[in-house]
Amino acid sequence: MPASAAALDVRDLTVRYPGAGRDALRAIALEVAAGSFVSVAGRNGAGKSTLCLVAAGLLPLVIRADVRGFITGPTPVGLVLADPAAGLTGARASVREEVAFGLENLGAPRAEMDARIDRALAAVDIDRLAERSPESLSGGEQQRVAIAAALAMAPPLLV
Repeated sequence: MPASAAALDVRDLTVRYPGAGRDALRAIALEVAAGSFVSVAGRNGAGKSTLCLVAAGLLPLVIRADVRGFITGPTPVGLVLADPAAGLTGARASVREEVAFGLENLGAPRAEMDARIDRALAAVDIDRLAERSPESLSGGEQQRVAIAAALAMAPPLLV
């Protein structure tokens, strides 16, 4: 696939965390086409989260690690972590307000914000939970809220 068609292009990616006895990732190559859905599966410790953190631009800028290789992709990147609670601000009283958080910080106009929130909630089938407290939801529902919040931001790449 030509580089211009890739939403994410990873070549010869190797990552090692400080003090680790082995590489978290070694010589990974991956191309993700724009508009595609890709699933990365593996056992605990296989490097799935590390790959996501690199794709989101957090390694090595925010989280220390030795990162070598070639990575290109869009910015900003939406990132939803495996832990549902980690994807919530904890500062909002309702699911709707939680999904609005990022858009408010960007200064999105209210009408646009409302439309994007409605689309995001519907996309993950939680529009019926819009007025519920995020803390009252199950882990799976909280994960959907985190995904909806990321979708509402309309990132060119969602990890």
